[in-house]
Amino acid sequence: MNKQNRWHRKLMLAMVVAMSLSVNAQKLTSQYKNEPLKSVFKNIEQQTGYSIIYNSNDVNLSRKVTASFKEASLDDVLKTILESNLSFQLQNKMIVISRKDKQGVSQQSKNHALPEESLMKKASRLSERMLLKRVQLTA
Repeated sequence: MNKQNRWHRKLMLAMVVAMSLSVNAQKLTSQYKNEPLKSVFKNIEQQTGYSIIYNSNDVNLSRKVTASFKEASLDDVLKTILESNLSFQLQNKMIVISRKDKQGVSQQSKNHALPEESLMKKASRLSERMLLKRVQLTA
């Protein structure tokens, strides 16, 4: 049983590494001309399969975006379309957007937990349990 647990842990670690590499491998091609940010978010979700999570008080969804991307990384696209007072974090097929404080530090990185963080932690635990059950079924 102990060897099996080690094998499962190694497999899960390998899958997490593979998932993080796929984030960087995501390539997007789109052209936006005076598109509302909300439409741009929908397009990114469709192209990547990621969900975009944000506090509606922090993000101006009606702000117009004009940009063109050809085989651009998800990271580059987000850095381009988001306002300078916003930051993002990628985790478990989610893009979490948060407001930076006056020192430029993401609100997420502070000690107190924001709703987005607790949601990400819950989603992470759930995906780990689902992955473990899937591995047990196939073993």
